[in-house]
Amino acid sequence: MSRPDARDHGRASQAQSPAPAELSRADYDRFAQLIHSRVGIKLGDNRMPMLQARLARRLRALGLTTFREYLKRVEALPVGDPEFTAFINAVTTNKTEFLREEHHFRYLADQWLTPLLAASPRAPTLRVWCSASSTGEEPYSIAITLMDALEHAGRSADLRILASDIDTDVLSRAREGVYDEERLQPLSPLQRHRWFAKQGAGLWRASDELRALITFKRLNLMDERWPIKSALDVVFCRNVMIYFDRDTQARIVRHFAHHMKPDGVLFLGHSETMMGADIPFRHIGRTVYQHAEPPEGRGEPRHETPSQVRGNGPLPGGDRQ
Repeated sequence: MSRPDARDHGRASQAQSPAPAELSRADYDRFAQLIHSRVGIKLGDNRMPMLQARLARRLRALGLTTFREYLKRVEALPVGDPEFTAFINAVTTNKTEFLREEHHFRYLADQWLTPLLAASPRAPTLRVWCSASSTGEEPYSIAITLMDALEHAGRSADLRILASDIDTDVLSRAREGVYDEERLQPLSPLQRHRWFAKQGAGLWRASDELRALITFKRLNLMDERWPIKSALDVVFCRNVMIYFDRDTQARIVRHFAHHMKPDGVLFLGHSETMMGADIPFRHIGRTVYQHAEPPEGRGEPRHETPSQVRGNGPLPGGDRQ
């Protein structure tokens, strides 16, 4: 079963629309500044061909002939406008796979969850945030890893996972939880049959049990306010920081700290490091960091009440998709 390109809107009208003019350097710089100020992503000089190709699809869909017309339109739009959302969807890059950087998942099960279970006679409450969900492989990998470890230990837990992304197209695909067999190759045959069900030729869908653990939400890491209502045990923010400048990286990580338990664990991508940054975390493994600020030194998360932050209630909104 083929899937249309989620970025390719208005394909039927493209054949009748003239090709847009070339993207000028001046307009590229303005687009890059807009993206950086609204989303935090820093586009280098080498990204100009990529941006031109992706935005050309939006121009055709809207019947525009110049990038300047589109630039003026999106500059005037609020972040929540549907066309601004389509603009961000067009320029973001999404690359993911199941159990990517597998050592993080081994750490999550063996060095984080196992000692926690040993110290907790009762079923623990576990709150996890995957802050760059993309098409869902990462949050499903987190859920599979934790559930497998719990079942192996003969234990249960109150587990909830928030999976967020700025791209609404990939979030829609993540909610569906449908993948072709090739995408599931990193999983063992046992995991595939335990957590997925066949959906026709070559397609598998995440089980209801697995999908019930995850709430998918659109969230912009550049927002001053994040709708996080629980103190988080674990945050995955992998292969995202490379798109931000150093100051933005540190600000986002400090914001993570506001929403994490005192000993919460943060996972970054393999090429990302916060060494030397002014952040309340200590390095404990391969791109693994632990919240190191003592409880009495923690400020309350911005815009949240103490009861919201320190409670073990539901993740954003308390709803599920």
